[in-house]
Amino acid sequence: MMGRRSFDRTDIEAAINHENWVLERCLDLLNERKSLSDWDDEVAEALLGAIADDGVRNEPEAEKARKLRHHLFENEAGPTARPDKAHVTTAERIRADLAGLVPAGAGLHLTH
Repeated sequence: MMGRRSFDRTDIEAAINHENWVLERCLDLLNERKSLSDWDDEVAEALLGAIADDGVRNEPEAEKARKLRHHLFENEAGPTARPDKAHVTTAERIRADLAGLVPAGAGLHLTH
């Protein structure tokens, strides 16, 4: 019989706080219209993982990625997605929440 995996409350809270920080940093950088090359590597990889519809394991997540890509970049191609980062928890958090926090087209400056 497999044992139950134990999670420490402090570790869980720290992970949630870190996901919040990455999401907030992504918002700040989009609002400041910073070039992707000026982003923290982890934050850039989380965004590029969040828009990687071909890197997720199920259709609902792929649809979230497509919707986020369309929301951020409208009809532009957008930056190259990172399917290898699609399942990082920070990418999943961005995929779940970012579109509701920024206006449509908020990432267009990243396409030029």
